[in-house]
Amino acid sequence: LFSLGDTPKTPARNPGSLHLPDFWNKPKLRKAEERGEGLVDRTILVAGATGYLGSNFIEKYLGKEGVRLVPIVRRPRPAWGGLATLRYDELPGEKVAEYAGEHATLLHLIGSGRETSLNAIYEGNVASTRLLVQTCRAAGIQRIVYLSGYGVQQATTDVYYRSKAAAEEIIRGSGLSYAILRPSYIVGGNDELTPDLIKQARNGTVLVPGDGRYRIQPLYLDDVLQVLFTLATDRADVAGVFDLLGPPVPIGTFLADLARRVNPEVRFEHQDLALLMREAIFGERPRYSLSELAILVSDAVGEPTGSLLGVELQSYAEILDHIIPRSSSQV
Repeated sequence: LFSLGDTPKTPARNPGSLHLPDFWNKPKLRKAEERGEGLVDRTILVAGATGYLGSNFIEKYLGKEGVRLVPIVRRPRPAWGGLATLRYDELPGEKVAEYAGEHATLLHLIGSGRETSLNAIYEGNVASTRLLVQTCRAAGIQRIVYLSGYGVQQATTDVYYRSKAAAEEIIRGSGLSYAILRPSYIVGGNDELTPDLIKQARNGTVLVPGDGRYRIQPLYLDDVLQVLFTLATDRADVAGVFDLLGPPVPIGTFLADLARRVNPEVRFEHQDLALLMREAIFGERPRYSLSELAILVSDAVGEPTGSLLGVELQSYAEILDHIIPRSSSQV
């Protein structure tokens, strides 16, 4: 997930705009036993359940006491066993209200940063949001949590950010209780960067787009999952827009700090951005799309978050240790 901004070195307010809804002072959810609903306090419908964040969210919280997970998918995943799912192409659908129950949150993790087909970014970011809001209204789901991206609040001509901004406006105008999370670059597990980086380091050469001096603000996957879960459950009474930003570090430094844990003798080869752009435009399988390159090299950073809603974010050193422990074998 590329989640940087597009204006160089422009600090952002943190944690972003926040407003408290009318139901702020209402009592917290009653325990399941008091409602006579077994052990389910809240249902979380996860849209984008087979993607990077969605699949990790389900794996982390599947079986969590008091929570029922309902993946919204295009194709069911066998690893989930007998977990009930909803088909995206059947939304809104009558089943949604049945699965949602009395207290439900829709966790919207669908997104696209590549034009893999005509209008793929629009369909992935805007059309999906409009459909999910319609689904919430039809099923009586009052809460939606949306994963946006840091930089969306800045003026831009980039189609990815413009589509994300349009999705945010749909949610703001929906009449639903909402939380919009704008994270920076998320790493850990099967992310889009580090598995390939480790492979390159083992082979002896790591490719660096451009000069490597532009910065990212890495967030550890588990921290982001905890914030999303908190917004969907324990703090389902909080509404607003939240930035979630890690410590700023030049991408070249980040790549080197990780790669040298795998192979101390690794070499670094800087790639011409112009060549990468041509590949993005004309290549059949480009390493980066134009939007991904624009986001990656934009060097927009904000004040690191530190903690949000009781979740303490990992430090830079801790993030490195989680991805590649120092005790890992080297080539």
